[in-house]
Amino acid sequence: MFKKEHLQKGFNYDFNCSIHIGFGSGFTGITELLYLLKNEELKKIFKEVMEKFGIGDKPGANKLRKHGQRYEANPDNFPKSKRLISGDGIIEPIGWLRIISENEAKELSTHKSNKAPASQPPVITTPKEPYKPTYFTGKLQPGAIVDAQLVATDTFNPKIKIFRLFLFEPGKEQEVKLNYFAYLPLSTLAKVKITNVQNGKVINISFVKQLK
Repeated sequence: MFKKEHLQKGFNYDFNCSIHIGFGSGFTGITELLYLLKNEELKKIFKEVMEKFGIGDKPGANKLRKHGQRYEANPDNFPKSKRLISGDGIIEPIGWLRIISENEAKELSTHKSNKAPASQPPVITTPKEPYKPTYFTGKLQPGAIVDAQLVATDTFNPKIKIFRLFLFEPGKEQEVKLNYFAYLPLSTLAKVKITNVQNGKVINISFVKQLK
């Protein structure tokens, strides 16, 4: 009978692992099971793993089963879903593993417990300077993207935000309203796109991205 202890023996965090248990989509996220399926003994164990953790079981299928009826896994038809191991409300990706003998597992455990952690020099990071807005000096027309700063939010309708556009030079900034549902703290810097200009005044803008 498969137990959780058996699963733990398969974990190996060294770089010489041989089986990738994927979590995600695309070629690099697939699960490699050919090695398991070629060996009938391992295939039988893997079938028990699938049944124990519900791998490949359809969501909600357990509620439709009759009393005493259990999920029976089919290792030859491994699911293409992202779910691998699920517990009580938890879904966990596995990562890399290698199937090893019990003696090898004990040797690895002893080796790692005796290995002293290597001391590393402290990493000194230079704090990133805050973004400084740049004044737009091009032609004021629809499609132009400019720096802006959130200066106010409507008290009664928080989705209405007022942005100050940095145009030409200090003193020539313009303030424009924008409907934007997401919360933004005051003084947030952003890139906005001008969508409507009349007589040299910006009437409408659209949000492009927040600047950090």
